[in-house]
Amino acid sequence: AGITTFASSGNGGFCDRLVVPACLSSVVAVGAVYYEDIGPQSCPGCCTDTTTAPDQVTCFTDVGACLGLLAPSLVVTTALGGGVTDFGGTSGASPHASAVAALAQEAAGAALSSDELVAILKQTGVQIPDRCGQFGTLPRIDALAAVTAVFPDSDCNANGVGDRLEIARGATPDCNKNHVPDSCDLASGSSLDCNENAIPDECDPDCNHNGV
Repeated sequence: AGITTFASSGNGGFCDRLVVPACLSSVVAVGAVYYEDIGPQSCPGCCTDTTTAPDQVTCFTDVGACLGLLAPSLVVTTALGGGVTDFGGTSGASPHASAVAALAQEAAGAALSSDELVAILKQTGVQIPDRCGQFGTLPRIDALAAVTAVFPDSDCNANGVGDRLEIARGATPDCNKNHVPDSCDLASGSSLDCNENAIPDECDPDCNHNGV
């Protein structure tokens, strides 16, 4: 209970399915992106990326409706027994996601539930276009953003919970996505509320109810 499980999405290049266990609802499925331009890359019997670039989703990443995160793969990493080795595939991406999750949980003092932790990774991730063109964008993990999100760097309503963590938990709205609770935007005067409905005017399409 309370354990967050990450799994590689699979390396078949599919656009409509993930492998087991990534397809399970209790698992966070992780696909792979390139971390830099490393030249043409081929997945034997699967596909070829004739060009590569930072944050490009790899052609072999299995994509489906339950793909939750993207993370770097095909990176040089330390090897068992010493030295370095290339670690690729979506199996190389999943450990990056779990490592960022561990950093965020440590920064939060182990106070995050599994759902909160996953929500933070998704909300702080860099949005990358889905290579299959069917699922919009997918969040690529951002370690600095995830850790920053759980530090109580500001607490505008003085409730003992950092603003970013409070927003990530869904405990307070942030309609304009500025990482400040709407109530604090209104209280500070940085946002107006012409009809006094506790919604900043920039998020209320007809704040004075004049049809415009």
